[in-house]
Amino acid sequence: MALRFCLLFCGLLLGTACSKAAELPHGLKLIPSEAAIFVHVDVAKVWGSPIGEQVRKAKAKMIENNIAEFTKYTGLKLNDVETFTLWIPRFQDPRDTERLGVCVTFRKDYDAEAMRKQIKTTPGKRVITDVKGIVSVSELFAKEPSVVFDLSEKRRIILFNEMREEFRKVQPVNKQAPLAKVYDLVQKGSAVVFGFNFDQFPAEVRAQDNMPPEARSFLPLILAKTVIGSADIAKDTTTFQFRFQSKDKTNAIEVEKSLEAVRTFLKLVTETGIPRAQIDDEFKVAMPLVKMLVETLGAGTIARNDTETSATLKIPTTAPLVPFLQYVFGGTAGNNARDQNNLRQLALGMHNYESAFGQLPLTYGISKKGKKLLSWRVEMLPFIEGAELYKKFKRDEPWDSEHNMKVYQENPMPAAFVLPGSDNEKTKLTHYQVFSGNGAMFDPVLPVKILDVTDGLSNTLMIFTAKKAVPWTAPDDPAYDAEKDPTPLILFNKKRSYIALGDGSVRTIKDTISKKSLHAIITRAGGEVANIDDE
Repeated sequence: MALRFCLLFCGLLLGTACSKAAELPHGLKLIPSEAAIFVHVDVAKVWGSPIGEQVRKAKAKMIENNIAEFTKYTGLKLNDVETFTLWIPRFQDPRDTERLGVCVTFRKDYDAEAMRKQIKTTPGKRVITDVKGIVSVSELFAKEPSVVFDLSEKRRIILFNEMREEFRKVQPVNKQAPLAKVYDLVQKGSAVVFGFNFDQFPAEVRAQDNMPPEARSFLPLILAKTVIGSADIAKDTTTFQFRFQSKDKTNAIEVEKSLEAVRTFLKLVTETGIPRAQIDDEFKVAMPLVKMLVETLGAGTIARNDTETSATLKIPTTAPLVPFLQYVFGGTAGNNARDQNNLRQLALGMHNYESAFGQLPLTYGISKKGKKLLSWRVEMLPFIEGAELYKKFKRDEPWDSEHNMKVYQENPMPAAFVLPGSDNEKTKLTHYQVFSGNGAMFDPVLPVKILDVTDGLSNTLMIFTAKKAVPWTAPDDPAYDAEKDPTPLILFNKKRSYIALGDGSVRTIKDTISKKSLHAIITRAGGEVANIDDE
């Protein structure tokens, strides 16, 4: 639930991202000097601007649902929010993205009791303590708190997700810290401020070999030490500024070249057009905005001063955002984002399951008489906010026993198994599946641990989108066959398909991927060289 709460704010503000000058906001006081990621949004300023007006006009379902859920949690409307701050202290492994903090401040008192009620009734969670406004929550099977809510202030909520106690205290302000300039930008009153401390990112993220060939010319941007960005919204113009701080002058020159390459690439796209085969009808309505943004980027300024490289863009505040927002939060792009989020949630659930039980779930259970029981998807329920539904199944009975079928029929399929844009929600058939047995990451009999994935988690397929949908509780995932081409089993949309890898990341594969490369990423310990980008 904590992650949903974080994503509720993040998802809502991501499409619009784009404080008070007197005292340093409390959210900034909690940020470690070496934090990996930082985002601060003056929500009141953004929501009250022409940008916020266009967001409201878009009436995109995804945005409206998030606003409704926010109101359910707090008893307030979005225009009652003053600021939003998010930070991730470390980013050295995939789970670090879950170890984050969120601070939200309000213009008036929020409904603390409504908030407590939502926390205490969230499936899969249990409240450990509730003392003086500090509510500690854990996963159903965990012994230690995984989430801590600070509800001690009437106009502020702080959430710490999977964060050690040392990171839940006010941190000393270090003006020499990599992201120190964010403090000045927030106090200056910028509507949006963000910072990335790339030295805290995993080495593999910044490795050339792990970056798609077409994007390698942009690698110097993340080889910089930091990037700090801001957005200042005026009546007619919104000014974006990005400052890259490099380790040395050589890298600063490469950053400057990369920024020029971005501008050249976008100009080329505008001049030559986007091939019709690569865009859908919904995206076409967003093309006026895309063209305007590209033209703006072309007119932007790029400057370098010793080891700092900056880029400044000025965009009309009244840019035609409505069609774009409807596309992103209501059409194909929105579906793609939810598809990726589902896969990430399921992959995270797999890791949490492995942490709790010392192994990944079996593809399905097998009774003493050799009958197939329930799918891994049922075993995952406590780890994807479905603990109450999990309790209703008889796990020692076949998936289609009278009792288990009744549970299946009377309860909706968990949202994480619904493929966006499909009729999965009505049919209760899911496309999210795993390859089973014969060296794949999952097996119906052999317990597999994360340590058994010797090919590398970032090179091994965990969950994929199957062409054939199956009842979500059914033990009906495809058996892996090393002699057959697995490609026909995968559902491709516009020649691409999302997959979740063992490290929790979500990537796309093309329908032209070779049989050899696909086999290499399916096996967990085959010793092959995996090439996810192979066409």
